[in-house]
Amino acid sequence: MDFLVQEGYPDAAARFAEEANMATNAEDSLIEERVRIKNAIYRGDLQTAIEEINDVDVSILDNDPALIFSLLRLQCVELIKKVAPAPDSEKPALVAAATNFAQCNLSPYTRRDPKFQKDLERAMALLIVPKEVWGSPDLLQSEQFSMFGDLSDLIDASQKMEVAKNVNAAILRLQGRRGGSKIHTILQTRAWAEELAREKRIELPRDLTVSLRDTDSQSGNGDTQMTEDADDALERYTNIPSPR
Repeated sequence: MDFLVQEGYPDAAARFAEEANMATNAEDSLIEERVRIKNAIYRGDLQTAIEEINDVDVSILDNDPALIFSLLRLQCVELIKKVAPAPDSEKPALVAAATNFAQCNLSPYTRRDPKFQKDLERAMALLIVPKEVWGSPDLLQSEQFSMFGDLSDLIDASQKMEVAKNVNAAILRLQGRRGGSKIHTILQTRAWAEELAREKRIELPRDLTVSLRDTDSQSGNGDTQMTEDADDALERYTNIPSPR
């Protein structure tokens, strides 16, 4: 039940509660607003997602520059992804739109905190590296493109899932709920205990197959992570029109 409510499945939670003869205190409107935001991120409509997050509470993004930066970078990547399939006559305008978006809305973050510089550079590398190379580790390791590193995570659906998960957790914290479900916390604790045992060279059973990592603190792709210690928010992100 807790997992279904936290992850935004109100209908499934209601059916589960009915079948298990349990009461649920979940407010459908609160779940549905998180679902709308998550779906907007999944379909690449980041401007709508940002606006709806601000409708919930502007402090969510104001107090977490890494979170708003991750949303804006996804928006920039969506603009870049339109370049390759477009007719040659339209490509210059699309490249200019993506570059201008990055300069106006992402660069200010790199000037205030250099840790975002690498994150931005990885995104802009998609304009330089051909589309057919983006998801090819072999080609990305070639001498011509090795300087950019692996770019596949930027265009993979998992990137949107990671950002949506972080947004969902931020909203839950604002609402006074945990940022993750109980079952997720239990699995994370188990994974922590397993890693600690391995570090101390304690022998573990051979059939101990679960090995989860703390996905709330590490995404594994080298990007700057969310932080609770945030500077004052940049105001630019609330005024950015997103090409439809």
